[in-house]
Amino acid sequence: MAGGIGVTPLLAMARTLSAQGADFEFHLCARSMIHAPLLADLRTVCGPRLHDWFSEEGRRFDPALLRGPDPSTNVYACGPQRLTEAVQAALAANGWPPERVHVEHFAAVLDENFKPEPFDARIASTGAVLHVPADRSLLDVLRDHGFSQPSSCELGVCGACECGYRDGTVIHRDAVLPIGKRQDRMTPCVSRARVGVTLDL
Repeated sequence: MAGGIGVTPLLAMARTLSAQGADFEFHLCARSMIHAPLLADLRTVCGPRLHDWFSEEGRRFDPALLRGPDPSTNVYACGPQRLTEAVQAALAANGWPPERVHVEHFAAVLDENFKPEPFDARIASTGAVLHVPADRSLLDVLRDHGFSQPSSCELGVCGACECGYRDGTVIHRDAVLPIGKRQDRMTPCVSRARVGVTLDL
């Protein structure tokens, strides 16, 4: 399911799936045909697999119509937050497991009431304890101490810097990790801990 600029990454996926002869459906949401990005490319790549939903023409995509989970199917959604949240809610209501639902975000989680506090991060492999000040990210502190943790967005929306942790109360502030992974995984670019955390590094 794609809306707005969210078409771009999913079109690339559609090209690959089409070249492989894979079974897929592409749902495009836009106000009208004129406002639908890359529509000609989508029609060429997807053919009859493309389902367009133009709200100004009275055809609005309703996520509640999504069928129940299929063990061989994954769902990918990219676009405005309203669309991706509606898709996630509808799929959850229909019993889709979180690991089969993939959503891409373009903005960080906003919480105006959040006030970062300092905490300590213990490195499980060495026992070293790193202090993370309130005004710095765990990712920055790890880099300062020689850990070359991969990263990309540093906003908590891509998951590139994800790492494991063994204990501690983590304050998850990302928009990418599903609930099932938050028990032992975190994104050090934006997530923090209360008092301390032991990293699986």
